[in-house]
Amino acid sequence: IVPGHVLAGVVTEVGANVTKVNVGSLVALGCTKDSCMECDMCDDGEENYCRKGGHTSTYNSKKKHGHLGGNQDTQTFGGYSKSEVVHERYIIKLPDNTPLA
Repeated sequence: IVPGHVLAGVVTEVGANVTKVNVGSLVALGCTKDSCMECDMCDDGEENYCRKGGHTSTYNSKKKHGHLGGNQDTQTFGGYSKSEVVHERYIIKLPDNTPLA
């Protein structure tokens, strides 16, 4: 299964502990942008079955786990957003020559 709602873009800023990507990296983001990252399902890479409140979807989901910046009471808007803040766990690094258009 290849779920939809995949986003692609260029990293414009990284946190101090980020190791997977750098500013300027081309990246993609799938359907999940956050989870508890602690339960057995998250440990097994099955974040969509997160036992601590479920995963946070890229689209139309509440920020639940405190890993995403901004107002925690707002929903996620995915590709309709001007930018995204995502934990590096959910980023897919693309090859440098990947066309984004």
